[in-house]
Amino acid sequence: MSTLSLSSVALPAVLLGACAGAPLRQPDQVEIAAETEVTIGGCAVGDIDPNQPGDEIVAVSSDGAVHLVSWNGNGWQHQVVHQCRGEQIQVTIGDADPNRPGLEVVTVGMAEGPEDPSGAGAVWVHGLESDGWWVEQALGAERLVHGVAVHDGGIVAAGFGASAWRLVRGEKGWNVEDISDLPGDGKAVVDLGDSVAIGCTDGSLVRVRRRQGLWRLNLMDKQDSGRSRLDTDGTAILTANDDGSLVVVREDGSREVYRESQKLRGAVLG
Repeated sequence: MSTLSLSSVALPAVLLGACAGAPLRQPDQVEIAAETEVTIGGCAVGDIDPNQPGDEIVAVSSDGAVHLVSWNGNGWQHQVVHQCRGEQIQVTIGDADPNRPGLEVVTVGMAEGPEDPSGAGAVWVHGLESDGWWVEQALGAERLVHGVAVHDGGIVAAGFGASAWRLVRGEKGWNVEDISDLPGDGKAVVDLGDSVAIGCTDGSLVRVRRRQGLWRLNLMDKQDSGRSRLDTDGTAILTANDDGSLVVVREDGSREVYRESQKLRGAVLG
């Protein structure tokens, strides 16, 4: 897994065998699907365009661009489908608005300008319909929004200021609900089905779920370093951390499976 600032989308980007206890190995083949002149902050895979076979890749970059990468049968196609005013940090794909057909792309980052933990943040929702791409701002936050997941017909986002929000599309726009104060600034979110997990700058990994009308937080794991990216296969959570460690978290505990000297900025479990 590369941890450097990237200006390309490479396939595959997966560390194999991590959770089974097998030795980590490099992929047999890496293919460059797209190249840009700016740093890519995050990417996601999903079926965005029902008129094209297979899944598409969506990536976000430091200049605020939202990139769509797809296979046309002969090669990779790359286009910018939206230009946000601020740097976009992470992206996810899912049914964020059940009232609209298909899946949506949700990106988070700065409202304007380059990444700044003290600057204003934003959540953007993008979708593809028969007449082209549409985009809506679902949230404007006082500080940087850094993590996002689609959960239960809506969006859960987390950011600096130890904040997390639940966003649901209503008749007149996006309804915003403050979930709870986090133990640290929120940097990553992953959907767990009945709940979400949020990784924080203080090294906490917390499960957030609604019980009896209230959002409740439970500590799942605590490390000495901030959590920057999360992924899950439904049985475990993989966390990429600021100290260069890759940690697998299960119900019965956590285990470090990889470490290097640089900050990790990607985690894929599959």
